[in-house]
Amino acid sequence: MALAKVLQKINEDFAGALPYWQQHFDQWIFAHNDTQGLPPDVLSLLLELTTQHSPLEASHWGRTELLREFKQLSLSDKGSLLGPAPGLRDVVDLL
Repeated sequence: MALAKVLQKINEDFAGALPYWQQHFDQWIFAHNDTQGLPPDVLSLLLELTTQHSPLEASHWGRTELLREFKQLSLSDKGSLLGPAPGLRDVVDLL
């Protein structure tokens, strides 16, 4: 993860969301796939955004949080996200 790019993305996405959505949410979440955890500079930026825009909270979700949310979805919603499960024919076609 390139730190400068991540910080820029957070700043741009957050600033882009505020004019249109601030009245509709109280939490802004930066979703990421960094398995090592976020660098201190990213966490510091999220805390700074929270302080500047209180009561709006800027936080982050990684694999654990996203998986927790996914597990709460109905089977129908999971299917919408993942598509149909492969059948026997699909598996045979792979061989």
